[in-house]
Amino acid sequence: MHKNHGWTSRWSVRAQLTTVATAIIALLLAVAAVLLVWRVHEALVNGLDDAARQEALTVAAALNATGRPQLPAGTTPTGISQIVDSSGKVVAASAEIEGEGRLFDFPTLPAGSRPALRTVKISPLDNAEYRVVGVRVDNFRVYVGLPVAEINRSTTELSTALAVGMPILLIIMAGLTWLYAGRALRPVDELIARLDNSLQKQRQFVADAAHELRSPVAAIRAQLEVAEQDGKVTALTEESVRLSLLVDDLLALARIDAQPEMRHEPMDLDDVLFAEAGLLRQRTKLAVDTSKVTPVRIMGDPALLGRAVRNLLDNAARYAASSVKVTLHAEGAYAKVTVADDGPGIPEEHRDAVLERFTRLDEARTRDTGGVGLGLAIVSNVVTGHRGRLEITDNAPGALITIWLPRD
Repeated sequence: MHKNHGWTSRWSVRAQLTTVATAIIALLLAVAAVLLVWRVHEALVNGLDDAARQEALTVAAALNATGRPQLPAGTTPTGISQIVDSSGKVVAASAEIEGEGRLFDFPTLPAGSRPALRTVKISPLDNAEYRVVGVRVDNFRVYVGLPVAEINRSTTELSTALAVGMPILLIIMAGLTWLYAGRALRPVDELIARLDNSLQKQRQFVADAAHELRSPVAAIRAQLEVAEQDGKVTALTEESVRLSLLVDDLLALARIDAQPEMRHEPMDLDDVLFAEAGLLRQRTKLAVDTSKVTPVRIMGDPALLGRAVRNLLDNAARYAASSVKVTLHAEGAYAKVTVADDGPGIPEEHRDAVLERFTRLDEARTRDTGGVGLGLAIVSNVVTGHRGRLEITDNAPGALITIWLPRD
């Protein structure tokens, strides 16, 4: 199971690298394809415009030389032409549009100026698009147009070829990236495997040690409790209790570390608080106030949340002077739990440290209280595993610990 998890993680890194590289290549190819199509289209249009200008200037030169409004033989074999007089009457036209009225009405510039150019749809020719050049010669206007259809056809064929070829190229690039990423990550894979294996062995050692210690510690504790009835070995009994709690905490942390993904099932958080508060009342003479615990249902791991609540209550009771107060209510998308005591409190500069493992403060919270520095670390791990958050503030006097757990 462990090896499969490590392989999955390494495969995920390789897949992510391949995905990112492929996405970048795809973006670059798409941009390059768009620029290529645009540049080819522009080049073809510019070539067509030059040809239309040349045809128009040829007709204009013939008109200027003869003074007769007629098209010279062989003019615009693939295009259309019209010569219009000053009144707007068509006096000459190519065969394709012969007999048609004036088709072009955009203004032309004086003789010697750069010919005017427009894209025009010709209705008698099924609204075909033409690039039309207009030239003025004395009182006449010469219009020559060449069809755009061939350019559009060429651009479409290029776009289609790119649309078909680019995915194939992208697949090839993705395959090569996958292969090279695998080779590049091979040393990293071996390193990760060794680290993962070492970490797993450490977790397994803690779990096994805690499990093996649990039974003899329980047996020693039971025998000491029997002996204590005679008024002896009280100190040993207290130490055995501390050792038993330490083993339980280590086992809980080992389970959390070994399975960071926690169960999420419907549960009544208020039931957990009431149950753990009831058990605390049996272990202490402190007042345990649960009057402000309201029903809240969440998705969570009942066993781990129960352990976290127990640790919160035990921590508060360990340092409380007279009472422990517990509240629960829904706050937006979260369930808000607070546990407050009236003890010495936790200095602000130590509030992050107490959430670390084996952390005990040097002042009021000492080893003599029975704590081993794992209780709040377990709470922090459980809350984080449920995608919640924990905050420690001042209760004036005492400490106020607040946790928010997602309700969904």
